[in-house]
Amino acid sequence: MLDRILESAAPDGMLYNQVDAATLKPIDTTLSDNWGYVYGAVYTFYQCTGETKYRDAVRRALAALPAHRKHVWEPRNDPAMPLGSFDGYADAIESAIYLVNREPVPAALDWIESEMQVMLGMQRPDGHVEYWYGEGNFNRTALLYALMQSQGVRPARWQPGVSVGAVRDGERLLLHVAAGGPLAVQFDHARHRRVLNLDRNYVRLNEFPEWFVVDENTLYRIRRPDAGTAEIVRLGSELVAGVELAPGDWVVESMGPPPYGK
Repeated sequence: MLDRILESAAPDGMLYNQVDAATLKPIDTTLSDNWGYVYGAVYTFYQCTGETKYRDAVRRALAALPAHRKHVWEPRNDPAMPLGSFDGYADAIESAIYLVNREPVPAALDWIESEMQVMLGMQRPDGHVEYWYGEGNFNRTALLYALMQSQGVRPARWQPGVSVGAVRDGERLLLHVAAGGPLAVQFDHARHRRVLNLDRNYVRLNEFPEWFVVDENTLYRIRRPDAGTAEIVRLGSELVAGVELAPGDWVVESMGPPPYGK
């Protein structure tokens, strides 16, 4: 079934809205904003079987995304909506976020950045977008993007003026905290294993991906980037519960399994 789906794809790997199941010819040649939800199943099959052609198909689609900037995923017959509904953007971006979590293709990461600005620009001054229940999709995609930008680290209690951002540097996390004073932040853990009892972190529709994941039984060193400053040592379980950090830049790294190094 997955092979047939891949055979029906557009030349660059994107998926059409509708194809004839017998001939695989497109009936509707507009592109599906749900492309990544289908490719999530393709990637999960790769995770289960190890067959690299399914991983390659996902990476090919991700690499093709820059050709689809400001694409009209869900057209609307409304001159005031030249880019169509926000819902198409929400689904297409969410599709990409699930997959770059496993395959961080640079072209796809760059596309997410540009298309998030398009989607966020559709929001009206009162906070609404199109005044219907589907605006929950807008909110979810915005949250998915925010957690990607913070590598899953989040304030224990959000308040105006607070922000957290992070990038990976190999096995280390480079974390920035912006707040008016010390801020309690919480780190992510292996929810797929601890909560869902899954052996692997399979791609799942409507998931909140795991980014920088701490192990509850491992010690972590949290320090300022400059040498000579005091460091904080905490168990991963303490980081999951929340640790208070002063504003500024921090480096978070595992101390490895016991016996712990210097």
